[in-house]
Amino acid sequence: MQLLRALQEGVIKPVGSSRIVEVNIRIITATNVDLKQMIEQGRFREDLYHRINEFQLQIPRLQERGQDILLFARHFLEYANRQMKKQISGFSPEAEQLMLSYGWRGNLRELLNVVKRTVLLSEGPLITAADLPEEISEGPVPRQGQDAHTLKEQHERQMIVEALARTRNNRTRAARLLGVDRKTLYNKMKLYHLE
Repeated sequence: MQLLRALQEGVIKPVGSSRIVEVNIRIITATNVDLKQMIEQGRFREDLYHRINEFQLQIPRLQERGQDILLFARHFLEYANRQMKKQISGFSPEAEQLMLSYGWRGNLRELLNVVKRTVLLSEGPLITAADLPEEISEGPVPRQGQDAHTLKEQHERQMIVEALARTRNNRTRAARLLGVDRKTLYNKMKLYHLE
């Protein structure tokens, strides 16, 4: 009740005091649960919801942010290097692909923990696919609403696009980089409309 009064009227009554004090406050709240659903279940006060829901931002889950995953991973790598006094310079292309394909159900907290653990255990100048935790290095995890086949195709297409970009569209070198022959690469490019 005190919080509601502070939000609506801008006043509080300190504990043990009979005096009302005016306050100028702004509250920023964050949640990963559906508050409307909690209101329907009787687990959250509707009047409080309406007072804190003056302005709302929807922030997409990490798995929906594409290349941002690698931006965050590189930032966390710098942080982990400083914290552990290591000098790992980055991620191998295979490790990056696995990180882009992973579901990241724990969002940024999970990514931070994975990078810190990997930096701690890694011995090379780059973090490789083998350095990543088993749940990531085993390959793509289907995201909500996706089956494993669709995700595999998306992952494969992305790897081809990046291999072509890294080799400046030299298909022979791209095929070598991907570990396939040129014919297989051409067939996959045709399948994914990359010609």
